[in-house]
Amino acid sequence: MTQQEPPPPPLTTPPTKEKSTTKPAQSPSFTTKIMDLPVYASYHNNPKPHKWADGENATPLEVIGSTATDKLAIIMVGLPATGKTHIAKRICRFLSFFHDIPAEIFNVGDYRRNLCGAQMPSTFYDPNNTEALQKRLAACDAAISDMMEYLQQDGVRVAALDATNSSRERRRHIVKTLHDSGIGCKKMFVESICDSKELLEENIRKVKLSTPDYRDMDEEEAIADFHQRRENYASQYEPVSDEDGPHVKIINSKQFIVHSIRGYLQLKVVHFVMNLHTLPRTFYLTRHGQSEYNLLGKIGGDSGLSEKGVEYAKRLAKFATENIAKQSVQDQVNFKSDDSMRSSMTGSVTDQTQQNGQQHKIHPCRLWTSTMRR
Repeated sequence: MTQQEPPPPPLTTPPTKEKSTTKPAQSPSFTTKIMDLPVYASYHNNPKPHKWADGENATPLEVIGSTATDKLAIIMVGLPATGKTHIAKRICRFLSFFHDIPAEIFNVGDYRRNLCGAQMPSTFYDPNNTEALQKRLAACDAAISDMMEYLQQDGVRVAALDATNSSRERRRHIVKTLHDSGIGCKKMFVESICDSKELLEENIRKVKLSTPDYRDMDEEEAIADFHQRRENYASQYEPVSDEDGPHVKIINSKQFIVHSIRGYLQLKVVHFVMNLHTLPRTFYLTRHGQSEYNLLGKIGGDSGLSEKGVEYAKRLAKFATENIAKQSVQDQVNFKSDDSMRSSMTGSVTDQTQQNGQQHKIHPCRLWTSTMRR
């Protein structure tokens, strides 16, 4: 006896699909996958990975990185007028502002002026002047003492000893004093070398003549005295070598020699000084000329320039060529030369040309602009 199949449903009833009561084995929920992991329980119960620290000297890990845990003493080395003070100030400002790391400069020249007074003659820096040498050593020791007191405070700190430190014996004395103090800070030397007469003369006239040592003195007399002081230091100068330990040499702000640099802060310092300029530079900022959207009163977009905008761009190019890229020895002059303009804009050539009986100097400069049509 055969069982009859049930009759088909009426046409007015839509066909239905029977739902399965079991879930496919290949499609577990996302939550199930996470809960099945053995590390989930420990991760779920842990606090946040980084907590904001408390206290006056607290620095969050999100700001400085988890490896900035050591104190650092930066010992500047170099003859006078090589940009040591400028470099030390920029390093400390960079670490303090961008990485929230306390940094301070200890300038031996300031200590020397407090102990002996300003405007000392060049004979004061003669290595054969034993009396003056003892006074300069006392100023150096006073700066080192204050630097150690500063580094002994809690937290990550950076101290820069700004002095010539021209002899290997002096540098060994500084390193030994820091080591014997038990602070446990890392040490690195930053040596600035300047053998370019042009850079040296510009630094002397723009920086050194404005210091308390030469204030209110005749300019030519002050320059002659400073050159004699520099020669006194140069007669005993010993460049930094591998025996001194971790260091970076800066040669005319163009060449760099790095030796035995390790650690977060030291690498930050090296990377910064390799992108640092020791002389002031001029920046010209300008907006684009009138755009098509400016005529319509629209904001944003990527429209082209109007006729006035194109004219402004042409005049701006002429101004940059004649007033920025080229200057005469006495004043700014009009100068038109496509080849000279290309050389100046690349920043790789510094040349002198003659036109209308005047000598013109090409100033290396760079153009930074947007990729937008306007």
